[in-house]
Amino acid sequence: MSSFTLPAAVMTALLTGLMIACLGPVNSLLQARIGTWSMLTVVHLLGLGVAIVGFCLAQPTPLGTPGDWTRPLLLVLLVGVLGALLLLARSVGSTLPAFAWWGGALGLLVVVGTVQAIGVLGAVRAVLLIILAELVGAALIDTFGLFGRPVLPLNPGRIAGLLLVLGGALLTLQAGT
Repeated sequence: MSSFTLPAAVMTALLTGLMIACLGPVNSLLQARIGTWSMLTVVHLLGLGVAIVGFCLAQPTPLGTPGDWTRPLLLVLLVGVLGALLLLARSVGSTLPAFAWWGGALGLLVVVGTVQAIGVLGAVRAVLLIILAELVGAALIDTFGLFGRPVLPLNPGRIAGLLLVLGGALLTLQAGT
């Protein structure tokens, strides 16, 4: 059972949805520059690096405990992952904005946030909140052309569609209480 409170779980679900909205635009910048398979490699290497750091920080056994080689081996793996990422970044050059490299970390945080939110809210409520935040985030990205995306202004049809989804989500949330 998660130690999250209800308000923390709701906030986590909303932040997770916003991160999901950012994933596509962020990863598409990297993909456009280095190709699909290279982008996937970078995204997953970065996610692995962040996961290793999280594991090492959260692991209750102190580093150097006799007989426990897990953390030292993971730290060696982390150095290799970071070296590979640095080589890839160097080969691409400095033509990409810094946020183009965030995809792996965002993806990892999305998984953690989703699991934490579902643990407290249940699957339907958590996913509905995540989707609502994702739609709001996507609308903001389109409306303001964030992450280098073309501007797609809100119009009455898009607003009506977003309100319909919001209304449906609210009905679903209320029906579950």
